[in-house]
Amino acid sequence: MSSVRTVFSWSYRRLDTATARMFRLLGLHPGRDVAAPAVAALAGLSVREAAAALTALARVHLIAEHRPGRYSFHDLLRAYATDLTAAEDTEAERTAALHRLLDHCLHSARAARRHLAPARGEVPLPPPVTGSVPHAPEGYEEAMAWFEAEHAVLLAVADAAGPAGFDGHAWQLPLAMGDFLHLSGRWHDWVTTQRTAIVAARQQGDRAGTALCHCESGRAAIRMRRYEEAHRELLRALELQRGLGDLTAQADTLRTLAWSYEQQGDYRAALQRVEQVLELQRAVGNLAGQAGALNNIGWCHTHLGDHEKALARCREALRLHLDGGSPLGAAYTWETLGFIHHAMGQYAEAVDSYRQCRDGFRRFGNRYGEADALHHLGGSLRMTGDQEAARDAWHAALAILDELDHPDADVVRELLLTAAG
Repeated sequence: MSSVRTVFSWSYRRLDTATARMFRLLGLHPGRDVAAPAVAALAGLSVREAAAALTALARVHLIAEHRPGRYSFHDLLRAYATDLTAAEDTEAERTAALHRLLDHCLHSARAARRHLAPARGEVPLPPPVTGSVPHAPEGYEEAMAWFEAEHAVLLAVADAAGPAGFDGHAWQLPLAMGDFLHLSGRWHDWVTTQRTAIVAARQQGDRAGTALCHCESGRAAIRMRRYEEAHRELLRALELQRGLGDLTAQADTLRTLAWSYEQQGDYRAALQRVEQVLELQRAVGNLAGQAGALNNIGWCHTHLGDHEKALARCREALRLHLDGGSPLGAAYTWETLGFIHHAMGQYAEAVDSYRQCRDGFRRFGNRYGEADALHHLGGSLRMTGDQEAARDAWHAALAILDELDHPDADVVRELLLTAAG
C-alpha cells in the first residue's frame, strides 16, 4: 500500500497549487463520478477553471474521463485524496467546500424539477453560497437529461448531507428529485430517499418541510401500491399543512390523496378530494393547478358514468394547459380524453387522443406514462379493427414495462397471448 501511495505522490507533487487543492477536495465528493460544474462549486472555481484542472488530473492519471465530460477515480485514489484534504485543508475549508457542492446540487435540482412539475409547491431556499453556481436547465427535455446524468450523484450527496450536518439539504434534495424518480420509474429510490428526508426535516424542526416530505413519501407509497402507508403519510402531511394555513400545500396533498383513492377504485371519494383541490387552486390563483384538478375531476366523472360532464371538464383542462404552456399537463389530459372517448364507443377519437398522450410522454421521458398510453392505445386500435397495430402498441408497452420491472407488464403480456390465440 505504501508503494502505491508513493506512486500517487509523484503525480500529486507535479500539480500546480490550485489543481492539487482541487484533487484533495475531490475526496469530499460522495458520488462515483463528477462533472466540471459540480467540481467548480466544490473548489470555488469557475467551470472553465475546473474543467482545465480535471483535464490536468486525467493527464497524470489521478482521475479518468470514463465518459465525455465525466470523471471518476479508483477507490485507492479517492482514499488518498481524502487523507490529503484531512491533512492539508482546515475543517472550515472542508466544510465550506461541501456546502458549496450541496448548494450546487440542491439549487440545480430545484431548477430542473420546476420544468417537470411547475404546479408543485415548494419551500423557498436561501441563495447559494458564494462560489456555488447552480446549473439552470432550459425546458423539460434538458431538465430530464440533467437528472439522468446526475441522479446517482444526487442520491449519494443526499445520503451524505445529514451525517455532515446539513439537515436542510438532506430533506430538500430528495424532494427536488421526487418528480424525476417518479417519471423515470426509479420508485424504490423514491421511497428510500423520502424516508431519509422525513427524518432530516424533523431533526431540523421544519414543519412545512416535514409535511412536504410526508406528502412525497405518500406519493411514492401509492406508486408502490402501499395504500395504507400512503394514507398515513398524507393525513399527517395535511394535519401539518392545515396548522400552517398553507393552501397550496394542502391542494397538493389532497390531490395525492385523491390519486390514492383512484388507484383503489373509489372514485366518489377521489372526486370529493379533487373538487376541494380545485377550490384551493382557485383561491390561490394557480392556473396550472386548476387545469390539473379539472382533469382529475373529468377522470372521476367518467369512471362514475357521466362521460359528457367528464369531456367538458377535460376540454377545459386541456385549454388551460395549452394556454399556460404546460405540455406535460396536456399529455395527462389527452390520456383522460382517450379513456372517455373509448368509454363512449368513439374509438377513432380515442386512438387520436392516446397517440397525442403517447407522443407527449415520450417527448418528456415519462417511461411509465408512455407505456400506459401504448397499453390503452392498443385497446382502442383493436376496437377499430386494426389488430396488427394493436399488437405493435402492446409489444412496445411491454418492452418498457419489463424494463421498469412493473407489475402491469403481466397485464399486457396476457393481452398479447390472447391476441395471438
